[in-house]
Amino acid sequence: MPVSCLAAMLRLGTKYEIDYLRKAALEILHYEFPTTLEDWAISTESMRIDYGFSDDPIGKVLNLATELSLETVLPTAYLLIVKSSSLVCILFTTKLPIARILMCVVQKSLLDQKSASALEYSVRVNCVLGRDKIISWLNERHISCISTVSEAAYNPACSRSFPKCSPERIKLVNQFRLWDNDHPYMIAPWDDTQTRQVCQSCRIALKKTHDGIRTDAWAKLPSFFGLPDWPDLKDRD
Repeated sequence: MPVSCLAAMLRLGTKYEIDYLRKAALEILHYEFPTTLEDWAISTESMRIDYGFSDDPIGKVLNLATELSLETVLPTAYLLIVKSSSLVCILFTTKLPIARILMCVVQKSLLDQKSASALEYSVRVNCVLGRDKIISWLNERHISCISTVSEAAYNPACSRSFPKCSPERIKLVNQFRLWDNDHPYMIAPWDDTQTRQVCQSCRIALKKTHDGIRTDAWAKLPSFFGLPDWPDLKDRD
């Protein structure tokens, strides 16, 4: 279903109290933007929203959820914007030549309204602040993770002789997709294709470490964007 149709169903269903219309639209949104990590894995396998080739479809969903106070949709919508967009793209439309954007930044001038980002101002602020918080948190976890996996006690069951898998474990941790600061995706799934350099026991231990970071990141996701914790998120009736 196109985002425009979804928005129409929600607005009409809310304004005229057409419960079945609103419920059908919310069901699609809650599938695409779930509140659990398990449901997120399912939603990424198949989509119910037809994003097509429209300009900034996730941004439209984010604006819509903000407008209608659909708090449960906001955390993952924010994350998708932050993951897929550079800081410049969040602040300004991608249709503008980069030279013009930089010129406006250097001259401290404003772009005209037609050139401004399609995201609402408050949404853009949350995206920028949330992006910074996510990157800071990931950098801290990255450093901590390197320190942990480099220790001999990290995995006593390691089957290789000295220095065992420690150097390779560090290399693999540095390759985790979780740490991409350009497109921060702190719940990136485990990639087993890069783990052949370590023994089976260390591979299992590294996956456990990786999944633990994902779980912690998901739990903190709403707070990065100034939202209540997952259990306290509500959709306005």
